[in-house]
Amino acid sequence: MAHIADNGAQYPVEESKHPWRGAVFGIQTDMVRFPGAGHAVARDYLNHPGAVAILAEHDRKVMMVHQYRAPVGLEMWELPAGLLDRAGEIPLQAAQRELAEETGLAAATWEELGDAYTSPGCSTEHITFFWARELYQVETEFVREDEEALMDTLWVDLDEAISAARASRIHSAATVLGLLLRALKNT
Repeated sequence: MAHIADNGAQYPVEESKHPWRGAVFGIQTDMVRFPGAGHAVARDYLNHPGAVAILAEHDRKVMMVHQYRAPVGLEMWELPAGLLDRAGEIPLQAAQRELAEETGLAAATWEELGDAYTSPGCSTEHITFFWARELYQVETEFVREDEEALMDTLWVDLDEAISAARASRIHSAATVLGLLLRALKNT
């Protein structure tokens, strides 16, 4: 049986440009020379600070948030998630912060489920998935604004959430992948 795994590789970048930078993201264009190519090729991508997604579970129910996503024009059911948006923030700290901000929950038990690049052909977004258990309510000073002010939360049966992912009733890649990683735990 073959063992497959991604491996690091660094092809020469002859030039990098940053045609646009926003408050959180930026676009970068690299001129990359691939082995055997006679010229460098432009590759555009979104620079992303990284993210986390949290599968918060209690009694085989998972906490989900309902949030409007302007780029795709959908109100989506998602796992609580968010950016690494503080200097030096590690993924576990971001997950703990995001769970409290989005749901008012904290967890006594945290386990990393896995990680992934969500769209490696056009973005550096790297997301780390956490399984949060032994949940309890917490107070947070975070004030939800804009679309987050409209966010709802709902406890969903784990099997129903997985079925919704399998039937393409939910479309957030982070949520689908988080549910898959949880299903693979088989507990």
